[in-house]
Amino acid sequence: VSESRLRTYSVWLTDANGAAYQRVLDGNRIAGFPERLFNVRVTWRQAGFMASLAWKYIGEQYTDNYQNEENKVEAARVANLTLGYRAPSFWGLRGVDVRCSVNNLFDALYAQGGDGNQFFVAATRNIFFDMAIEL
Repeated sequence: VSESRLRTYSVWLTDANGAAYQRVLDGNRIAGFPERLFNVRVTWRQAGFMASLAWKYIGEQYTDNYQNEENKVEAARVANLTLGYRAPSFWGLRGVDVRCSVNNLFDALYAQGGDGNQFFVAATRNIFFDMAIEL
């Protein structure tokens, strides 16, 4: 849990007639920082096999310091899965790791952030394969 807020902050703006005025933003949430962010991971390993499931919660956030409801990114929940195997030494190699990672396992559609009225959509489900060879 985070308290990312502006303590003492003002901006000067101009109205339709060209007159300058001060807008006080004291206490507003800082743009781009969710107040709640949780990460949980469970990993299982046995006989060279590995499985890891991670869950992430990103709380709502604003894309401007004005707390404009039109510029709010809704909260999101995302799960990631990694499966792997570590082969014992063979052919003079100390070991070989192979892994498959699935990010955004349930293909959640969400914005990961933004700037003003522009929102940046997070990646849909994506899959990575990797291999590490220990010489």
